[in-house]
Amino acid sequence: LNHAEGCTVLGSLHHYGVGTPKDLRKALDLYEKACDLKDSPGCINAGYMYGVAKNFKEAIVRYSKACELKDGRGCYNLGVMQYNAQGTAKDEKQAVENFKKGCKSAIKEACDA
Repeated sequence: LNHAEGCTVLGSLHHYGVGTPKDLRKALDLYEKACDLKDSPGCINAGYMYGVAKNFKEAIVRYSKACELKDGRGCYNLGVMQYNAQGTAKDEKQAVENFKKGCKSAIKEACDA
């Protein structure tokens, strides 16, 4: 399966156990593949899963990629991690820059940050 959006959708089905047994490892693998294929929602979902697992360095990698792909949610999430020093040194200046990118993509939380 080399269809980016398909990997993200299939990952979500495994993530939430819809029509298939819940399998977080398989979900993460599919999100990673989607991210590698430049699907920003796949990057964000992988970043979220790494964040929940407290693997902040991996979450930053995925949110950074989503932000590079012009996904405002990725920029906002990256900014939050930079602001809170999660997986990186605290960098308020860079966090604000990422909040601005998120806001330009109509992410309300980024505009309010």
